[in-house]
Amino acid sequence: METADTKKKYFQNDVDTRQMSRATTNSRHFQILELVLRGVPDKDIIKTLGVSTSMLSVLKRSASFQHELSRRRAVIEEMSNRQIVDAQSEVSLAIKEGTRSAIKRLLGCINSDDESIALRASTEVLDRGGHPRVQRNENKNVSVSLAPEDAKLIAETLNMVAL
Repeated sequence: METADTKKKYFQNDVDTRQMSRATTNSRHFQILELVLRGVPDKDIIKTLGVSTSMLSVLKRSASFQHELSRRRAVIEEMSNRQIVDAQSEVSLAIKEGTRSAIKRLLGCINSDDESIALRASTEVLDRGGHPRVQRNENKNVSVSLAPEDAKLIAETLNMVAL
């Protein structure tokens, strides 16, 4: 004869079994979700997890699966973006620190006993500071006197070269 305690135990065992079944199903769904997120082809998912093609197809088209897939992709994208920003910040900081070191070293070279090193360091500091080296352009006129025969010979030579 069944008592209330026996029915309660039976009912509890039934609930535990259903929860385990759901947990297994959910576990399988999450495994599929992880594989899809990794870009694993359907045929490999079917082989790896031993699921049918139709079950996989139905699951992948379900609204809950699509929602979870979209949510996880958004989380992955956000994490990726954060890593990119962090990496860019690290690079920027490293460049700033390197720039400070380079400036200190360059300024130290300005006081070098070697005149060529001091001059090059001074030129670099001025260039980096927006004061480029002044370029001199000198125009010189040269006049040459040629005899008519020499001028004719030069003209003939130029005509031969131009042909």
